[in-house]
Formats: sequence, structure tokens, C-alpha cells
Amino acid sequence: MKFKSTALVLCIPLIWGTASAEVATMGTATFQTAVESKTGKVKACGLELSIIRVIGTNESDMVANGVNGSMYLNREGKDNFYGTTKMALIRKEPTDKEFKKSEARTWWLKAPNKPAMVPIGEMIRADNPPYKINGANFDSTLDTLGGIIEGKEITVYFEPFPANGSDTITTVLRFEGDEKRRLLNCLDEILK
Repeated sequence: MKFKSTALVLCIPLIWGTASAEVATMGTATFQTAVESKTGKVKACGLELSIIRVIGTNESDMVANGVNGSMYLNREGKDNFYGTTKMALIRKEPTDKEFKKSEARTWWLKAPNKPAMVPIGEMIRADNPPYKINGANFDSTLDTLGGIIEGKEITVYFEPFPANGSDTITTVLRFEGDEKRRLLNCLDEILK
């Protein structure tokens, strides 16, 4: 996938914006475009995201679960590109005042008709538990970001730790404002 744009990319250590999506079963997905730079050069482009499915019809029986984390396309040096994801599970029971985070055993993100952005190598604990970080294949990371940009359904699969079942949520993330342009500009810059 080739990205072209003519707008200027302003690179500061971290640039944020917001967008949202409706999940098929009464839930929402929220995400923010993120651009990381070092010494004026783009080092990573991606999304900070939460994808949540809500089950139940009223507040007294509503349960929400999903993932919270990020996905990035990274560049180190001239030709070293790779993907990364950082995820934790989130869940809210009817009696909870806020979401509780827990460790994931595994997860992946996927664009339709493309390979999943599955973890490569060992997952490591992030500085802010229960989040874990892993590497991901460059092509599947670019395919997933491309699917999001094109407005296609994205699937996220996750398993809790210790293994106790699994869940899959499919959603379309819709950009608001200039978020799509900002992500495209960042990808153009990083892939130069």
C-alpha cells in the first residue's frame, strides 16, 4: 500500500487527536492518532485505541469488555521497519464504577482478507502493568492500519491471562476531523 499526501507533517514528541466508531453490539471504539518523533524525524505512527463490546440492555445488567492499548508502525534507521502493539484487557461489571484492567495472554488485530497482526517473539511486560508489548510483522501492521484508513472492518481477538476463554470484536473505526490526514502524512513521512 502506498500513501501519498501533500500536507506538511508537524512532528512533536507526541501528537494526539480523536475519533470513534460504533461496535456492532451496542459498544464503542475510540482511538487517537499518535505520531512519535525524535530529533525532528518521525519514528512511529499509529493509534492509541480502546475497543469495547457492551452486553446488556440497562445499567443494572450491562457488562463491557474489550482491549485498551496501541498499535504502531516503527522505523529505526534507514531500512528497519516493524510493528508493535501494547495491550491490556478491560472489563466493567454492573457493580463496577470504572473499567478494571487485566493482563492478556494473547491478542491480535486484523484487516479483512489480510494476515492478522499477531505477536512475534516474546511478549514483555510494559512499564505500566498489566499492559504487555510485542513486536508484529511490518506487512500485517501496515495492512491493518491501511484497513482502518480505508474504513474496513477491523477484528480484534483477545484471551485473558490465565487462559479462560477468548473473545473477538469487529468494528469500523471512523476518522473525525483531520485525523485520517494526520495518520496518512505520518505514514508518508516514516516510509520515505
